Amino acid sequence: DLVVQQLQDGIAQSAFVTQAAVDGYVRLRDQLRNIEVFAVPAAPRLASIKPDEADLEAYFNAHKVDFRRPERVRVESLELDLDILAKLMKPSEEDIRLAYEAYVEAQKQLEARQAQHILITVEPGADDALARKTVENLRQRVVNGEDFSKLAEEFSQDQGSSRQGGKLGAVTRGMMVEAFEKALFALPKVGSVSEPVRSQFGWHLIALDSIEPVVAKPLDAVRAQMEQNARQVMAETQFHDYADRLATLTYEHPDSLLPAAEQLGLSITKSDWLERGQAGDKARLIQAAFSDDVLKHGRNSEVMDLGGQQAIVIRLLEHEDAADQSFALVRAEVEKRLIEETLGKIMQSDTDALRLALAQAGEPALPAGVQRVFSGSIKRQSRDVESEVARVAFTMQPPASGGVTTQALRLASGDYAVLRLLSVTPGDPVGLAADERQHLMRELRGNQAMSDVSVFEAYLRAKAEITQRQDI
Repeated sequence: DLVVQQLQDGIAQSAFVTQAAVDGYVRLRDQLRNIEVFAVPAAPRLASIKPDEADLEAYFNAHKVDFRRPERVRVESLELDLDILAKLMKPSEEDIRLAYEAYVEAQKQLEARQAQHILITVEPGADDALARKTVENLRQRVVNGEDFSKLAEEFSQDQGSSRQGGKLGAVTRGMMVEAFEKALFALPKVGSVSEPVRSQFGWHLIALDSIEPVVAKPLDAVRAQMEQNARQVMAETQFHDYADRLATLTYEHPDSLLPAAEQLGLSITKSDWLERGQAGDKARLIQAAFSDDVLKHGRNSEVMDLGGQQAIVIRLLEHEDAADQSFALVRAEVEKRLIEETLGKIMQSDTDALRLALAQAGEPALPAGVQRVFSGSIKRQSRDVESEVARVAFTMQPPASGGVTTQALRLASGDYAVLRLLSVTPGDPVGLAADERQHLMRELRGNQAMSDVSVFEAYLRAKAEITQRQDI
């Protein structure tokens, strides 16, 4: 690792950036683009599209293949997860007692303590022993009766709490660094003062002002919850054993899920239709349903580990081949598709016409419903226009002298926008402050260094001969 790091450092340290490169970067970074944005709304055009039955049937007949129902199956399954398994568990009194003890301990962790502290920091290279000795002396003064708050105001170097006499307010576990927390919650009673405590911030002296305990309820009051907690613990402990038994039983009885269901106390469930190639969270289940073992040979699937202590095994219940569907059955989808396609063609035609009008110099004659929604200069990170509009504006070719360039884009809302780029003004590196120029040089040099290292690593990979072992 050290040799590799030295090599990388050597390449990185050889990177350099010229003043000309900084100038070029500033010209691009601070570039201004003078644009106009015209909105072409979809809603009024959508409202005008009203296909009749003849239009719908003609579209359906021309696109029947698009409306075929895919091959599909229904399956039955046995599913195992912690919630299902917990319901099968029968905890004993000992299991419930252990769950209650865990509950009591968890309640203790919620205890809050009001505390004060004095911090003496230790700067790099400073005398750590001297800082500790200072805290020891302050502790002795507190033991001798001096007021902790006044000492904190005078000596503590924690600027956040010293002006409040070192008061930290209510502290619960997890709020402070480990060493501080351990010392605070080890103090036996209110009024106790810790020994000097070392943390990454320096040396602390801690005083316990009050304890706000969280009292655990008696077992009888929480018995139902403790029984549930015990079932959950037992389910977590026995999950893998049940999963192994599920795998064994469904393998030994490949033509039925019933023996496994009866022996394990599980319920067989039936799915809705699952289509071949269907994506989403059921993709793995669908892959198994259409496997040869399940679909062709009628066997149970292997037990699938779904992660998060979930497992499932399936078998085929019903299968249907892909088939054409009647117009009546898919009419709504046909109408939706035809309207979407028609709207797309109208929007494309209207934006093309608008671009032609905008390509001419001078004030354009706008089609009905089209509005100029922005006119002005923007930078790359401008918030005056939508981020997608700004992104496209900075990909457009600068216009020729006296001309303009145009570009259309579809917005997330479904509306279209047409951009007209009037001029491009480079950023001005002459006005760059000296400290900002130095900062940019360091930043660009770092980027160049990372690029050089990446290129070298790619070269080494391309030249290396790698043999992959097949026995592991």
